[in-house]
Amino acid sequence: MRSVLTYLFLLCLLNSVGFAQQVNVGFVVGPNFIQQMKWEQAYFAPENSYHTYFESNQGKGLVNKISVLNGGHIGAILFADYKRFGFGLEPQYHYQRTYLSFQRPYRVERIIGKKSFRMPTYFTYRLFKNPESAFLILGLNLVKETNWDIQNPGFDYYLNNANIYEDQVEVGPDHFDGLLYDNSVYWNYMIGLGKKSGKWNTSIRFQSNLNITDHDIEAEIWQVEVSINFLFLSSKDFTEKHFLYEE
Repeated sequence: MRSVLTYLFLLCLLNSVGFAQQVNVGFVVGPNFIQQMKWEQAYFAPENSYHTYFESNQGKGLVNKISVLNGGHIGAILFADYKRFGFGLEPQYHYQRTYLSFQRPYRVERIIGKKSFRMPTYFTYRLFKNPESAFLILGLNLVKETNWDIQNPGFDYYLNNANIYEDQVEVGPDHFDGLLYDNSVYWNYMIGLGKKSGKWNTSIRFQSNLNITDHDIEAEIWQVEVSINFLFLSSKDFTEKHFLYEE
């Protein structure tokens, strides 16, 4: 109940002081459409394992992985607009799971998992006068994540209740900490293009790391996300429909 009252207070306050023509609250959901993870090291020997990884194709780097639909996000949105300009805040929960396969000196598969709290903060600019025309997105995404890095136990473990790593050589966990991921707070820059349709907004957003914090991994990672939000509550619901009772 406190959350609802807080949202209503913000809606009425921002609208009353003329900060925006309209302020909206809603929910947001969407998948990682495509992601690339690239690390050009030719070989790597983790400090916590006897195993050494070698690149599968000479000159291509140890990791050159393109993943499709390997994660998604869900959260809330607070969006305010003024003429052609807009401003959005989106507190989100994000989950991602990436499979990496190494062929040398023998085949080893690893799972890099991530769950994170994110706060995309961005500005939009509508390209045409039509309120439902396409708009540009430019902003930052604050990320606080937790990662895990394990050897893939194989389908027999999940489907047939086989012993973990049966018929495999176990090489240990957390090999790529500080190289492909870490648990530091960091920023992504974000650019994109969106389209409004009634109370629905759909956008495609490109994101990549902005190295301004302690998060300084060696890998280059970028991703394209699809984000869909539904704006179910608007300041106009209170200023135009006169829901408040008056004697």
